[in-house]
Amino acid sequence: MKPAFFGQPMCLLLLLIFTFLSLQMVSASIVYSKQSGTWSTASTWEGNAVPSGSDYVIIKSGHTVTNNSPFFRNGNLDIDGVLVLPNNVARTFSALSAVEISGELRLESGTLAFAGQVYGGGLYRQIAGVSQFIAQYDVTSTDLQGGTATFAGGVTQFGYLVLKNTKIDNANGQGEFLVNIEFSWLDQGYVALNTTLNIQSGAFLQFAANATFKNDGLVKNYGTAHCTSGTLTGVNANLNFFFNYGLWEIDVPAGKTFKVDRQSVDNKPGGTFHKNGSGTIAFTHNSSFSTLFGDNTVHIQAGICNLIAPVFYPHKGTWQVDAGATLNFDISASADRVKFAGPNFLNNGAVKGAAIFELSGDDNTALEGGGNYSKVEINKTGGAEVILTGSPEITDKLILTEGQLVLNQYDLWLGKAYVDTGVLESYIETNGLGSCVRYCPVNTHVNFPVGKGTYSPFGITVQTGSQPDYFKIRTTNSFYGEYLGIGFNDLCNEQVPEGVVGQIWQVSENVSGNSTAQVTAQWWAGAEQNNFNRNNCTVGRYFNGDWHPTGFSAAQHQSFYFQDGIVSAFGLFGVFDEAHEANVNFVAPAPTANSPLCEWADLQLHSNTSAEVQWTGPNGFQSASHDPLILGIQQVQGGWYVANVSQYGCPAQSVSVNVQVYAEPSPSIIGPDEIQPNESAILTADGGSLYHWSTGATTKSIIVWPTQTTDYQVSVTNPSGCSASVLHTVQVSEVSAMHEVEAASGQMKMVPNPAFEASSLIFESTTSGEAQITIADARGAQLSHQNIFIANGLNQVNVSLANFPAGIYQVALTRDSEVKTIRLVKMVGE
Repeated sequence: MKPAFFGQPMCLLLLLIFTFLSLQMVSASIVYSKQSGTWSTASTWEGNAVPSGSDYVIIKSGHTVTNNSPFFRNGNLDIDGVLVLPNNVARTFSALSAVEISGELRLESGTLAFAGQVYGGGLYRQIAGVSQFIAQYDVTSTDLQGGTATFAGGVTQFGYLVLKNTKIDNANGQGEFLVNIEFSWLDQGYVALNTTLNIQSGAFLQFAANATFKNDGLVKNYGTAHCTSGTLTGVNANLNFFFNYGLWEIDVPAGKTFKVDRQSVDNKPGGTFHKNGSGTIAFTHNSSFSTLFGDNTVHIQAGICNLIAPVFYPHKGTWQVDAGATLNFDISASADRVKFAGPNFLNNGAVKGAAIFELSGDDNTALEGGGNYSKVEINKTGGAEVILTGSPEITDKLILTEGQLVLNQYDLWLGKAYVDTGVLESYIETNGLGSCVRYCPVNTHVNFPVGKGTYSPFGITVQTGSQPDYFKIRTTNSFYGEYLGIGFNDLCNEQVPEGVVGQIWQVSENVSGNSTAQVTAQWWAGAEQNNFNRNNCTVGRYFNGDWHPTGFSAAQHQSFYFQDGIVSAFGLFGVFDEAHEANVNFVAPAPTANSPLCEWADLQLHSNTSAEVQWTGPNGFQSASHDPLILGIQQVQGGWYVANVSQYGCPAQSVSVNVQVYAEPSPSIIGPDEIQPNESAILTADGGSLYHWSTGATTKSIIVWPTQTTDYQVSVTNPSGCSASVLHTVQVSEVSAMHEVEAASGQMKMVPNPAFEASSLIFESTTSGEAQITIADARGAQLSHQNIFIANGLNQVNVSLANFPAGIYQVALTRDSEVKTIRLVKMVGE
């Protein structure tokens, strides 16, 4: 028991007495030690005189002085050597006495009270006894090996502090102990009630191995703490506090345990709780561990960490459990779950224990890694979610209370775990390639609580004769969306507008082909698209490019609607009604065109669908119109026109139509442009196979006797059925009297004209000589040439037409520089 005079009222009385005595003091001397020895021996001191209580005493370096007697001192004391206090007696330094320890002051028994300042770069060591420091204490090294040390100053500075078998106490419960270099917490070291002990930033706290560390106060670690084995416990029955703002390394070797009892451990902002080593750290049911603020880290790198569920607040911060490590959450007297509301929980090891691991709060939590969890509850509020960034496994129980568990591209393995879906708004959201994986025994209905956008569970009952297996299911909130291939490929990106339930389910076996099963699709009424007939619908399976119904019937009505069917394989499933089966099995119809057609006609294409169409065709043609019109088509624009037809954003189906474009004929009319009155003209058409003249004739050639200038038109049709028209004008010449006279003197005519095989050129000449006769066709091309001799008078020259085709020719008579021409028509032979 502490002596009565060391109570706080007595401290005040001592200060008053010391002050009174100081007024009575006479001038003090400075006394140096001469050698090692006892305090009461004169030879120990220079001058061979024992110092008085008011002398300024200096124990030199290298000297050890032992004081076996009680004393009361007002004078200062400098200890450069060693001062030993061995006996069970009382010693007091008054408020006027400042003690500087540069060497060592060692208390081995009895009591020691300091009313004045104690400081220095040396060592205060207490083997036993009771010490009390009323004023400032600032000694570099403090080694408390036994007894009790009480400090009443506002701030007590320790450089090095060793605490073993000693109770360290703050007398008024308001000051703080600051460890600036190192705190060695040895066996039975005791931090008393209402005491705050701070390990400063940069300082080190070392828990001795296999020791018991008593804490009834508040220990704050801003530096680095390290422990291997032992027990951190409290003496009183209340929770006592250990706050970690720095790094706490728990490096427990194999087969060892570091136990935390009657302690409230809080990993504060900036704190890191790091469990290493293959041993165990265990929090008892009389202790707690909390991480109430976001900026902290818990890292279970190896071994086992046993934590107790806190009563009130959820854990925050970033937690990590490495491969091979185990984090056990145990229930407490008032809590059966451990709540976590931090931003990240990375688990590649195992999270186990009797307590439920509840992911709570109103902020998103990323669940990383592929580790195991025994019991998990999703209880996110305010729209917050738990988002997988790995593929974990839940082995015992999953409780869906509020909010979604979002898979992204990661699988969630539930195995044989029990799933509680009491609140249907909470489900596993399969928003990507990730699936919910569960074990399905034979003849047992297993429900998969999946959905995207809305809860859309899917049930599987493996039939008798099949093998039990693990099954993977994911869904999307669009009937067509992301359905092709093994994974969801986003190939269709629009919703079917009517006749379907806007959900599809992708189901696969872990071991393909092992099982036959009855499947049950479930959906909310709000997922039904326009005009969906709930009384005649089916669960359809998609394969070979089409949706195949399993039998149309009425959906059963419970808290939601569902339709089931027996299938022999697994794959993609969706719900549609019979009247709209064509909607889901869309086939692009064949396009049509007004083909064949002739050049310069208008091409009309028809897609024959209301789906989206993109046309391509010859000569760079493109159009997004359903029924495009091409004006004045040319022959180079003939060929295949392709319609790429897409419905609901799905991959386009290509259908085509062949357009034939025939050339338009190039008609012509051969015949005289001018004739004499009362002459006839032969007009011959060319360029086709069928002819229709404006005169009504349908022959290739016609004979006309115009009396005045007349236009003649023929419509020519080629073998492809294309037609074109051409116009030919025949002028009738008017001959004047003067021309008659001239004609009489130099008239030239062909007889007969028209002719068949031959004709004669008859003309008169007033002179004689050589001349030339040439024959040219209607284009002016010369066909024949002959030289003749002209006699004075009437001349007649035979002209052969045997080698010429029927047509109109120009016969020219050339003499000297004079040229006379006349038209000659050859008729088709009879």
